[in-house]
Amino acid sequence: MIQTRHNLTCKEVIERIKDILTTDDTKAPKDIDVAKALNISPNTLSQRKFQNTIPYPQVLDFLHSKNISINQFFYGSNPQEVARSSLISYILKSF
Repeated sequence: MIQTRHNLTCKEVIERIKDILTTDDTKAPKDIDVAKALNISPNTLSQRKFQNTIPYPQVLDFLHSKNISINQFFYGSNPQEVARSSLISYILKSF
């Protein structure tokens, strides 16, 4: 059986980023927290969300800063688990 890939919406990407921010001790992150994490204005994020256009350069920079694999983020499972496994991998590489 051939599996089809599900294209993420901008809202789904924002929710995944919120899940990652939750692991950084930000309790119940909001869109404004995502905008800060992506270094864009809240208005820009709101426009992107409305237009369903993902700000890929900013998302990729964010993932890089958190040592999170792009493949895991976009195609992997639970974003919190991805953040934890990336942190563990980073720690192991440091030793």
